[in-house]
Amino acid sequence: AARVYHERLITLGDGPESPLRYLYDRGFTWKTIRDGQFGYCPSHSDLLQVAAELMSVPREALLDAGVLRPKRSGHGEYETFYCRITLTDRDFSFRVVHLIGRKFPGDNLPEEAPKYLSLPDWPKPLYGFASLPYKGRGPVMIVEAPLDMLTLRQWGYDAVAVAGAEMKGQHAQRLRDLERPLVIIPNNDRAGLEGAERWREAIMAGQRLLLLRLPEDVGGQPVK
Repeated sequence: AARVYHERLITLGDGPESPLRYLYDRGFTWKTIRDGQFGYCPSHSDLLQVAAELMSVPREALLDAGVLRPKRSGHGEYETFYCRITLTDRDFSFRVVHLIGRKFPGDNLPEEAPKYLSLPDWPKPLYGFASLPYKGRGPVMIVEAPLDMLTLRQWGYDAVAVAGAEMKGQHAQRLRDLERPLVIIPNNDRAGLEGAERWREAIMAGQRLLLLRLPEDVGGQPVK
């Protein structure tokens, strides 16, 4: 799925209203897009079904992975990340283990549709944790949105994204085990600040844990 959507993103080109142009306008370089295997799933897509048939991948495998979902009518399926830019999360062996879809402003998803969508029925990952440098010394930034995390990575900072996951148990323990300074950068709204407080309570890293409040006029976006 990651490979199919990445190829679709590239073949659509970087026209004025394309998802690739949207990523460029957000400051991402071609290297970041390529290395991160950013992708795009258009509306009414059957890309996965066609690719799976060519590669002899059973339809049930797509349903089990959550990238394909049965329609409520009971007739046929739809692709989970339609009208979304797709982002990959990888394990320590660099295998894709999770996909996250980011709402693409150029499509007509309902306004109430979530900005980010994870694979249904799968535990939400601490996005980007496995790709942190093993022997890093500097601080690790903790943000909510995967695109914000990838922006920070491109600027040279180590970062992870909570991506809607509850910061408790295994996630909090992994961050404590890093033995590195942790910097929480919440979205600059009430929900973001309340979420940051929950992260701080879950991690409980003492003086190694800092909270970075963004200026009021940046709309919750990271500041370089």
